[in-house]
Amino acid sequence: MKQSYFVLFTDPYHKQLYQWNVTDSDTRTHGLDLPAMDFPLSIDYVVYSRRIYWLELDTREIQRWDMKNREQTLIRKASGGL
Repeated sequence: MKQSYFVLFTDPYHKQLYQWNVTDSDTRTHGLDLPAMDFPLSIDYVVYSRRIYWLELDTREIQRWDMKNREQTLIRKASGGL
Protein backbone atom coordinates (compact mmCIF):
# COMPACT_ATOMS: atom_id res chain seq x y z
CA MET A 1 0.00 0.00 0.00
CA LYS A 2 1.35 3.41 -0.97
CA GLN A 3 1.70 5.77 1.95
CA SER A 4 0.38 9.29 1.51
CA TYR A 5 2.02 12.33 3.06
CA PHE A 6 0.18 15.59 3.41
CA VAL A 7 0.11 18.88 5.26
CA LEU A 8 -3.06 20.24 6.87
CA PHE A 9 -3.42 23.96 7.43
CA THR A 10 -6.06 26.51 8.39
CA ASP A 11 -7.25 29.57 6.51
CA PRO A 12 -9.25 31.75 8.93
CA TYR A 13 -10.00 34.31 6.19
CA HIS A 14 -11.82 31.73 4.03
CA LYS A 15 -13.06 29.79 7.11
CA GLN A 16 -11.65 26.54 5.80
CA LEU A 17 -9.18 23.73 6.48
CA TYR A 18 -6.97 22.69 3.57
CA GLN A 19 -4.90 19.66 2.63
CA TRP A 20 -1.73 19.77 0.56
CA ASN A 21 -0.57 16.39 -0.75
CA VAL A 22 3.21 16.27 -0.91
CA THR A 23 3.64 12.74 -2.34
CA ASP A 24 1.48 13.16 -5.45
CA SER A 25 2.57 14.79 -8.67
CA ASP A 26 -0.47 17.06 -8.32
CA THR A 27 0.61 19.39 -5.51
CA ARG A 28 -2.44 21.66 -5.52
CA THR A 29 -4.21 22.30 -2.24
CA HIS A 30 -7.87 21.52 -1.74
CA GLY A 31 -10.39 22.38 0.95
CA LEU A 32 -11.55 19.58 3.19
CA ASP A 33 -15.23 18.66 3.10
CA LEU A 34 -16.05 19.65 6.68
CA PRO A 35 -18.94 21.50 8.36
CA ALA A 36 -18.94 25.30 8.33
CA MET A 37 -16.36 27.04 10.51
CA ASP A 38 -16.11 30.50 12.05
CA PHE A 39 -12.40 31.18 12.55
CA PRO A 40 -10.25 28.00 12.50
CA LEU A 41 -6.90 28.86 14.02
CA SER A 42 -4.92 25.68 14.66
CA ILE A 43 -5.24 22.06 13.62
CA ASP A 44 -4.13 18.58 14.64
CA TYR A 45 -4.62 15.20 12.97
CA VAL A 46 -4.54 11.83 14.74
CA VAL A 47 -3.57 9.19 12.19
CA TYR A 48 -4.68 6.01 13.96
CA SER A 49 -8.19 7.31 14.71
CA ARG A 50 -8.50 9.45 11.53
CA ARG A 51 -9.71 12.45 13.52
CA ILE A 52 -9.06 16.14 12.91
CA TYR A 53 -9.08 18.61 15.81
CA TRP A 54 -9.19 22.38 15.42
CA LEU A 55 -9.54 25.50 17.51
CA GLU A 56 -12.34 27.96 16.68
CA LEU A 57 -11.08 31.32 17.88
CA ASP A 58 -14.33 33.32 17.56
CA THR A 59 -16.50 30.76 19.39
CA ARG A 60 -13.71 29.65 21.80
CA GLU A 61 -14.28 25.99 20.98
CA ILE A 62 -12.20 22.93 20.30
CA GLN A 63 -13.92 20.82 17.65
CA ARG A 64 -13.29 17.31 16.36
CA TRP A 65 -14.16 15.77 12.99
CA ASP A 66 -14.21 11.98 12.69
CA MET A 67 -13.26 11.24 9.07
CA LYS A 68 -14.43 7.62 9.28
CA ASN A 69 -17.95 8.30 10.62
CA ARG A 70 -18.21 11.86 9.26
CA GLU A 71 -19.28 13.24 12.63
CA GLN A 72 -18.45 16.55 14.27
CA THR A 73 -18.09 16.79 18.05
CA LEU A 74 -17.64 19.75 20.36
CA ILE A 75 -14.76 18.82 22.66
CA ARG A 76 -14.60 21.93 24.81
CA LYS A 77 -16.01 25.44 24.98
CA ALA A 78 -14.07 27.97 27.04
CA SER A 79 -16.00 30.55 28.99
CA GLY A 80 -13.09 32.93 29.60
CA GLY A 81 -10.19 32.28 27.28
CA LEU A 82 -8.51 29.33 25.65
